Amino acid sequence: MSRKIDLPTQKEMNKLHHLQRLSFWSSISMPQRLTLGFLSVITVGTLLLLLPISYHTDNPHHFMNALFTATSAASVTGLTVVDTATHWTVFGQCVIIMLVEIGALGFMSFSVLLFTATKRRMDLRSKLMVQEVYNLQTLYDTQSVFGYVIKLSVIIQIVGAALLAPFMIHDFGWQRGLFFAVFHAISAFGNSGFSILPNGTSDYINQPIVLFILALLIVAGSLGFLVWRDLLWYYRTRRLTLHSKLALLMTGSLIFWWFYII
Repeated sequence: MSRKIDLPTQKEMNKLHHLQRLSFWSSISMPQRLTLGFLSVITVGTLLLLLPISYHTDNPHHFMNALFTATSAASVTGLTVVDTATHWTVFGQCVIIMLVEIGALGFMSFSVLLFTATKRRMDLRSKLMVQEVYNLQTLYDTQSVFGYVIKLSVIIQIVGAALLAPFMIHDFGWQRGLFFAVFHAISAFGNSGFSILPNGTSDYINQPIVLFILALLIVAGSLGFLVWRDLLWYYRTRRLTLHSKLALLMTGSLIFWWFYII
């Protein structure tokens, strides 16, 4: 007499696949997760920049153009192989500035954003990874650092764009001027070096106020979020970490030395 074999249900199969994925993900070290995350960001950015909507079709376009630009934007190096202002369309420029934003804020910030948006709780391994990436002293800091990283950066970039907008709207009209202001506020804050102005920032060489605003955004972004957090909490803690003291000391010294040379 043949014995009936019970096949697993679809729900059980889905649960098994989920456990297998969790097992694979938990076996990956923290540096490997970060590497895979950035590679994923660069891959998606490259695919988007390869779309015909991303570049002007009358320009020669190759796979390496998209790959190099996506890598440069995600790693905020500012190196380019094509002119950002003329080669890419508005959609392509939006892709580039989004990659710059991800690179400036850090992949882990957007990972925490994903957990928050989906209302999922971070497991201990994810919290430890955030702690390691941001050099936090306790696991408790992982609950608050996300708010400071995202909120503070958004506020600074909005203020920077608002200060740049009157000058660029005057020169390029409402739509282009506002887009240029937002693009360059993000680019300067992320220290990325990307510009979509016709002749780069040299267009404003005779307007020191614009250059001063861009310089402030560059300094604000270069200090890092942990330094800003220490400064905002100073009225409560009355102390700065060694990292913040060194960052402020070296930044101030370099700025003073630059003014002294000029």
